[in-house]
Amino acid sequence: MTNGDVSDNSKTCDGVIDVPVKVMHIMNARVGPLKDPEVMSNDPTGRLFTHFRNVMDEKLYRIYYKRQKLHLVDSFVLLSCIFDVYVLIMAILKYSENEITKIAIVALLLFVNIVIFVLCHIQRLLVVVRSNVVYVIWILLIIQIFFDLSWNSNSGLPSEGVTWIVVLVYMTYVMLPVTLALCILLSCLVSVGHVCAVSIIWIQKTNNVTLLGNQVGANILLITCAHALGIISYVFLDKQQRRSFVQTKSSLSVKVTIEKESKQQERLLLSVLPKHVASEMLRDWGEGADGQFRKIFLTRYENVSILFADIVGFTAISSSCTAAELVKTLNELFANFDKLANKFHQHRIKILGDCYYCVCGAPEPRPDHAVLCIHMGLNVVDAITYVREKTKRDVNMRVGIHTGAVLGGVLGQKQWQYDVLGKEVILANKMESGGIPGRVHISETTMSFLHDEFELEGGNGDQREDYIRLLGLKTYLVKSVLKPLQPEQVNGTSSKNDKQVTAKKKVFSKTGSPGNSPSLEQEDGILMNTYETSGQREEGDLGSDGGKLEQRLQEALLERDNEQGVSKQLHHLSMRFVDRKLETRYQGRREQFSDMTSLGLCLVALFTFLARLCVLPVTFFVLYSFIIGMLILVAMTTFTMAVNHNPNSCPSCLLRLSERVAQNIVLRILWTGFLVLVLTATDVVDMFGCAITNHANSTSNKWMLPSDPTCKYPPYFIHTGTLVLMGIASLVQIGQFVKVVLVVSIATLYCVLDVVVMPQLFDSYDISVYSQYERDHVILPSKYRLAAALTAVAVAVIFFCRRTDSTSRSLFLLAEISDKQKEQVTLLRMKNEALVYNLLPGHVAKDFLGSQKKDDELYSHAYDEVGVIFAACPNFHDFYNESAVNNNGLECFRFLNEIISDYDELLEQRRFSSICKIKTVGPTYMAASGMTGTVQVTKSSSVRERWKHLDDLVQFAFAMKETLHKINEQSFNNFILRIGINHGPVIAGVIGARKPHYDIWGNTVNVSSRMESTGHAGKIQVVEETMVILKEFGYKFQKRGLIKVKGKGELMTYFVDNRTEEEEVMLNGLPC
Repeated sequence: MTNGDVSDNSKTCDGVIDVPVKVMHIMNARVGPLKDPEVMSNDPTGRLFTHFRNVMDEKLYRIYYKRQKLHLVDSFVLLSCIFDVYVLIMAILKYSENEITKIAIVALLLFVNIVIFVLCHIQRLLVVVRSNVVYVIWILLIIQIFFDLSWNSNSGLPSEGVTWIVVLVYMTYVMLPVTLALCILLSCLVSVGHVCAVSIIWIQKTNNVTLLGNQVGANILLITCAHALGIISYVFLDKQQRRSFVQTKSSLSVKVTIEKESKQQERLLLSVLPKHVASEMLRDWGEGADGQFRKIFLTRYENVSILFADIVGFTAISSSCTAAELVKTLNELFANFDKLANKFHQHRIKILGDCYYCVCGAPEPRPDHAVLCIHMGLNVVDAITYVREKTKRDVNMRVGIHTGAVLGGVLGQKQWQYDVLGKEVILANKMESGGIPGRVHISETTMSFLHDEFELEGGNGDQREDYIRLLGLKTYLVKSVLKPLQPEQVNGTSSKNDKQVTAKKKVFSKTGSPGNSPSLEQEDGILMNTYETSGQREEGDLGSDGGKLEQRLQEALLERDNEQGVSKQLHHLSMRFVDRKLETRYQGRREQFSDMTSLGLCLVALFTFLARLCVLPVTFFVLYSFIIGMLILVAMTTFTMAVNHNPNSCPSCLLRLSERVAQNIVLRILWTGFLVLVLTATDVVDMFGCAITNHANSTSNKWMLPSDPTCKYPPYFIHTGTLVLMGIASLVQIGQFVKVVLVVSIATLYCVLDVVVMPQLFDSYDISVYSQYERDHVILPSKYRLAAALTAVAVAVIFFCRRTDSTSRSLFLLAEISDKQKEQVTLLRMKNEALVYNLLPGHVAKDFLGSQKKDDELYSHAYDEVGVIFAACPNFHDFYNESAVNNNGLECFRFLNEIISDYDELLEQRRFSSICKIKTVGPTYMAASGMTGTVQVTKSSSVRERWKHLDDLVQFAFAMKETLHKINEQSFNNFILRIGINHGPVIAGVIGARKPHYDIWGNTVNVSSRMESTGHAGKIQVVEETMVILKEFGYKFQKRGLIKVKGKGELMTYFVDNRTEEEEVMLNGLPC
């Protein structure tokens, strides 16, 4: 196995997260379904006119909105170019010397527009330049329209230029990146300017204001309709953009969450696992067994120094402290041990109650492992001074060190902890138990790796520990430091402090009290309360940093500012997604407030009819056609709005029809196409009710009499047709291809009616308005000019529809990406939480998840009624050997991994839900019951209710024995279990918020451990108090008698016999 780094999970959003189905079910059962991260509490998408309550959100949205509108700048430029081309063609077709100046000016403006159009497609162009171009184009277009209006003032009629003003007003709303109020103001200024200009020209030309009111009134109605369409389109696009902004911000929040939680996942894993082990476990996690055995993550390391450091007198402290005080004291002490371990290149393996356990030389080999390990031990002895002063109790550290070959890795499926295993580890543990408080006790093997760095004296460990005596080992005690460490040998220290640490000669007496023992702060420069200070923030943590979040959001907007990614996924001509499934989802979406655009068609029908009333004859045929068409439009629009906004008031048949129309693209196209057809019919039917004018070049009042059937102002048919095209452009229920078909069809219809079917209407108008000379040399026939203008507008609308459809598809893709990222972060969270559940017990993980713990926010809890079990396999050490046949002991631990994993799987059964695994120490399995909170009991509850979890714990012990028996049968081995169980109060807590380690402490734990170590193979041993409780559950007992327990004197103990199946059924009912 080679060492490797944990993969960078911050990029997980670009790939697929593989989470085992079993883990997903487990996580949903434990913590419930995961929710999407809450991003904004003021999502405005449910209302029509709104803004973000949060000022910063609104400010960021305006930036986002402005950048999105920049994609429509080229449409605005193209409109200006089309207008210039139209004016040039009209001027060239009727070329005269008077037109030379006009042609030159328009040609220059066309050149400017083309240059701007090219610049708009240069992605590297500064955003500030591109954002200001739109205002330049808007002003240029206004100047061009008014310039053309003043140049062609021969007729002096107010109808001149209305088509272009209508288009300009509508485009102002949908293209300018400004607020709605400013759009209304600018559009009104343009509208008022046009009304004033045509009025002045009319008065100067004719000196007759009799018919001015009619034409200006018609112009105002048409322009007002353009305002209404523009406002409707603005509001709908604003809703789209705000929803996209919310999704963009949500997506960013998801991205930040992924980064933070990936770092948290990596930090949690690396707190207990080396990098190469964590990387391999993440890669293979959830794959299950590999052949006959589960995959095991163990590596052999040679020449590793192992340190055990135990607190002498800890039991007295734990019995006199509250849970919070004890956990805080241990956390401060072991947190400093962790800093010392980092400084001296140690790898913390476990915290065994009050025992700190670390190694040097694994997983990263070091030639100076023994020297660094001894320095670690000396500093650990010094560190206990803090606890001694704080608790005012005589506590000390007993340190033992041994060197040899070990196997390092992870055993089991739950509560992962990196461990080093082997006979050398057992000997290191015995070096600690055979040591002297306040001294560092090393073996002869460790001494062999030293080169006179320390002054040593005889340790006499064989006199205090039988295991050492049986092996005939010679041990030593470290007396003083002779050669200080070099600065490059330690991590993260200042030269000043290091010189003080390494140069100071510390002398230890036989009693273990250091001579002239300085405090930790004085000696090492490490303050006890500064380990991972509460104010410390991790890089990239944007949780409450609004400035950084705003910066990241703007960066995200920049990333999404181009449509290159969208164009690659579209067919260039049809603008449909290449991915058919994506296209189906896009077509099947239901846009919020899309029915408002249908209302725009009703407004077009109403305002165009009112405009025609001002300047065209009114007949009963025209009136009836309008009423019928308007009723159809209003009925269909009302139906759509009622179904969408108040479905409870609609009959079920109409709701079903609405659903079918909304979900079926063909029906939606037919529905919208019929609306457009009705609108067009109500508009063009007036042309067939008109009589030809009498060519009298007069402005008599008789022109506008209701009884006069002649059409004096047929250009208004084209002006109203322009509004119909604008109404089609505002529709959102259909795609751009259908819009193009409708625009081309309707523009062609108007042009054919104008040029082919009823040309005499416009010829008569020309005769009435222009002189013979103007008709021959100055002005093109109106039918051609108006048809060309409508064609130019249709081309601009088609291009605009393509751009808006592209923008809509871009927003849809962003929403798809956001949804995928939310799914991915849900899976990642599920995986992260499952990992945490493999590091901490379930009830602790719920408190630990979703929070950035600081060292002053520790988990601690005192339990009054807890059951504790220690289950050891004492003959595993006889089975274990490090011969080549067993791959230096690896195959033996592979077998132990199977045993522990089977025990872990037992805890997945519902009947053992009150039990949580604490840890494993070699072949010893430790668990506890009554801490998961699955059953709520009180002091007034019966003994059977209060201690049901203890009964579950005993049943778990028998299940472990049965499991091991099956393993023995299958493997032809003879492993046995020796089990000890005790009950009573414990203190539980997590030590280290950044490197969490969960454990329990107290007299109950100590006695349970002694019940195992003093027990008999194949038996479950309990004290008398536990026996009394278990009797309530029908167990039988064998009295063993008084036994001597270290630190407790003599205790009466019993062996537990299981209930019969009949007793089990009588007690608990049929088994699940």
